[in-house]
Amino acid sequence: MFKALLKAVGSKFSNSKPPAPNEIFVIDFFTQKGELATHGTISLTNGLPKSTWTVADGTTERKFPVFVDEEMFRDIWDFIGNTPELGQFQVRSSEEQLDFRKNFVIRIIFDFEEQSDRRTYLVPHTCQSTSVMDWVLKITALSETQLA
Repeated sequence: MFKALLKAVGSKFSNSKPPAPNEIFVIDFFTQKGELATHGTISLTNGLPKSTWTVADGTTERKFPVFVDEEMFRDIWDFIGNTPELGQFQVRSSEEQLDFRKNFVIRIIFDFEEQSDRRTYLVPHTCQSTSVMDWVLKITALSETQLA
């Protein structure tokens, strides 16, 4: 009886870790100012943060990873749900032109806990909202880490 009890308890408290949840959060960013085009993807997939960037100036193109941790990612991501003002920049029609020369084009995709969605935001380069521009600058700051 002791062996049966030990076997039952032992299997319940094994050292194996549960698999990572299937969660996907992606922020895709693109803009162009003059000849400088900037594209970046920041993601948190199954608990693993990642950020990759491409910056081109018309003659050269640089691709590089940028370190992000989960806290940095969530700081940028949480703005989306916590700032109603961002909603005024959401693209509502598939017919709307995504003019990346005048706007920051920001797409988000998420899939977690049986919820999934995708959204696109067009934030003008001349945006007057301090909170929205602070958010955009947090994103663009990641691309600038390799440009100095």
